[in-house]
Amino acid sequence: MRPNRPEKCTREATGSAKLLLATMLVVGVVSLPAPTASLRRDAPKLQPTMLLWRVGLDDRQGPTTLIESITPATWHGHGVWRVTHYSQDSSECGYIDSYDLDPRSLAPLHSISRSEGMSLELTFFEHIVEIRVTDAKSTVEERATVSSELMAEGPGLTPFVATLPLRQGYVLNRYIVDRWEGHGDGRVKKTTLRVVRQTVVHSALGDVEAMELSIRPQDESFDIREFVLARGLHWPVNMTYVRGNSKLRSEVTAIAVASEQR
Repeated sequence: MRPNRPEKCTREATGSAKLLLATMLVVGVVSLPAPTASLRRDAPKLQPTMLLWRVGLDDRQGPTTLIESITPATWHGHGVWRVTHYSQDSSECGYIDSYDLDPRSLAPLHSISRSEGMSLELTFFEHIVEIRVTDAKSTVEERATVSSELMAEGPGLTPFVATLPLRQGYVLNRYIVDRWEGHGDGRVKKTTLRVVRQTVVHSALGDVEAMELSIRPQDESFDIREFVLARGLHWPVNMTYVRGNSKLRSEVTAIAVASEQR
């Protein structure tokens, strides 16, 4: 899910962050038909956005700074929202994690995750998801069958959650394709997103009114506890991600949102 600790990468992430901030006024998005019927026609309008995360708050070596960008992009000739995670540290190499989302429904269309020597790619069609796992020695291809509207995970979860009509007692059941566990149809997991409570959170963003969310699949293979802003778009404040014996705590330290285009 999101966010993951970046592996070493060679790209100049700091320069990319400056470029993103410089181009945040460009917000035109070409519509792409949703792959399945949309329940999100009344979703608030997104704008290009950047979030700074401190990932791994409990790590002995200290947390890593990760940049999350949400920008208009083009995939196969159609406009999409592209959500990308990459390291702020230009000495780190090979890490990028991204999702392309339908601009109206925010349904997942394409995902690519790369780290040193490995890549994982998902391409979403109406009832089929093609999965390609590549390392230095081989490429493995899988297919998963889906019969209902999907919710993106990983980077794609940020704008999806931000535009939900969250309130006390809100519950949403959706299927996800788990990139990190399972094979073929075994990756498709029914997942429940639930608003647990609303409270004031002491965070890196200050004291903010927030909603606590629980995101968990039926097979309990992972568990996410996340606080998001209670008012306006529900951007993340902090999160705890547990899978098996691994636990990752992270927090958002800054959010930059482009001005709405007139």
